Amino acid sequence: MRLLLVEEDNQVAAAASGLLERNGFDVMHARSGEEALQAIAREPAGFRAVLLDLRLPDQDGYAVCGKIRKLTSTPVIIVTARSDVRSRIHGLNLGADDYVVKPYDPGELLARINAVIRRTAPIRHAAPKTLTEDETALTLGPVRIDLPARRVTVNGSARELTREEFDLLVLLAQTPGVVFRLEQIISQVWGTIWAEGNWHVVDAHVVSLRAKLGPPELIESVRGSGYRAGPFAKEAGRVVRVGPVRIDKLARTVSVEGREVRLTLKEFELLVLLTRAPGVVVRREQIISEIWHYTAGGKSDAHNVTTLVATLRAKLGMPELIETVRGIGYRCAVPAT
Repeated sequence: MRLLLVEEDNQVAAAASGLLERNGFDVMHARSGEEALQAIAREPAGFRAVLLDLRLPDQDGYAVCGKIRKLTSTPVIIVTARSDVRSRIHGLNLGADDYVVKPYDPGELLARINAVIRRTAPIRHAAPKTLTEDETALTLGPVRIDLPARRVTVNGSARELTREEFDLLVLLAQTPGVVFRLEQIISQVWGTIWAEGNWHVVDAHVVSLRAKLGPPELIESVRGSGYRAGPFAKEAGRVVRVGPVRIDKLARTVSVEGREVRLTLKEFELLVLLTRAPGVVVRREQIISEIWHYTAGGKSDAHNVTTLVATLRAKLGMPELIETVRGIGYRCAVPAT
């Protein structure tokens, strides 16, 4: 789940980002109100929640809260040192969904984020009705998951799962192909915060699930990240093809003519950024903002982008895929299909 963190203080932001990322969130950091508003304007539905500090360098945090509310219905949690009741009431009246006072307990912040996301999740039915089979069951290859009955069958044969095994299977099967990090699994299945050694717990349950379900490929390990349900995910809407390059945005995998190419996170994000609109020039400043999440400031930033582009070209084996636009930035030269 992706969060937007609006925080002027880089040290505070680094600490908060570390906590959130360890617990399964992807965090984009905006250092000013204008950066935050631009990010939301680009992707109105791109974040599950916004964490907003009221002390910003360019404009009042309350004003930013009001502007965010006009752009999107994404929940806003004000995170600030202002603890007086009037400040809380004012923030909530402007459209904030919750209010957390610094210094906060990490567990409380995580709980409030998860709670506000649950409260603001889209309601599937406006009125009670008889649910269809598709709405009460999930399928993953030969596996059928009956949600109300908490029952799992494989090719019609029942499998006995523990509570944690069932919840883990449902989490993965709801979005096949999406990688769930260990921190996120611990948070959502066990309802606790990640701690060193917890990976043994997750790994043991995955091993048990694989043994009970049969096909080991039902749950794939993603080295250094976590697990995903596969290989039964649908490609529609998530796969981009650029010439011989295939990009799976949810699974975060790239292949060239069927050959898997291992990219770092920043290399992958750069490739996705450039292939959003092939032929359109992406400025270096935008690359810095979206990949490194801060405002470009000097020659070292330009060098970082140049180095990242060079390594991406080398790994793809297609230097012509990414064109340099002198003095401006880069663009994808091959039309997407």
